[in-house]
Amino acid sequence: MRFAKQLTRVSLLLAVACATMFGQQWVSLFDAKNPLKGWTNHDPDLGAYKVENGNEVVGRAFPSKDVKTETGYVVYDISCTYEKEFTNFILTWEEKLTPNTPGSLMFRSHIAGKHTEIPQAPMENRKTVQGPAVMTLLPEGDVYGPQFVVRGSHEKTGWTTGNIFDDSRRKRYLDDEMEKRPGAMTAWKEGDIWNTLRLEVRGDHYQTFVNDIACADIHDPADKSGVIALHIHGGVRAATGINGGQPEARYRNMKIQILP
Repeated sequence: MRFAKQLTRVSLLLAVACATMFGQQWVSLFDAKNPLKGWTNHDPDLGAYKVENGNEVVGRAFPSKDVKTETGYVVYDISCTYEKEFTNFILTWEEKLTPNTPGSLMFRSHIAGKHTEIPQAPMENRKTVQGPAVMTLLPEGDVYGPQFVVRGSHEKTGWTTGNIFDDSRRKRYLDDEMEKRPGAMTAWKEGDIWNTLRLEVRGDHYQTFVNDIACADIHDPADKSGVIALHIHGGVRAATGINGGQPEARYRNMKIQILP
């Protein structure tokens, strides 16, 4: 009996050691005492990320004047990055939005320095690239790269929650087949409801899930590793809700499992 107990104890210790070695333990990215510990808002003049109700991170854009250019009205990106870079992982979190509000998540993304230039395509259509990319100098602190799109129901917003968007570069959805997957286009639940989201990143293989429904499933070799960032929009058109109120994105229970 003693030998059996000792063997069981050794087996448990080995299981824990193996889980630690291969990164199979879940780690919270929202600190229990201060959920924003380790996070940096790169656009504090345009919007804020705050902790509410103890464990919720809330992103809100500040009201600002409308700026119109030759290509349309400016919509500002307001990104809050975690302090570490990640390569292969599974990320889960819960999220809810006020109507017509973007509250996406960047992953394997990059923070622009003072002299960061990237090939940037015109965003004439989110589904296809129209026109050649042009080398563009990014504002310092801009976050660019793949984005897990979260913007409510496709039927109401025209956006595709669960797809992957290449932010600031190709400026298009990367999964052209997502709309064919059962339930993918309506996986997001509107209203005062916490939706569960999951992102799986293995090599060049990206998969997204919204409320356990498979959405995007692509292979893209552009980025090997990078930061994770909460991502909301500013500007008058982005910072005014359907009923005139200030829109917000709420995140909670964000956990990551590092993969080999």
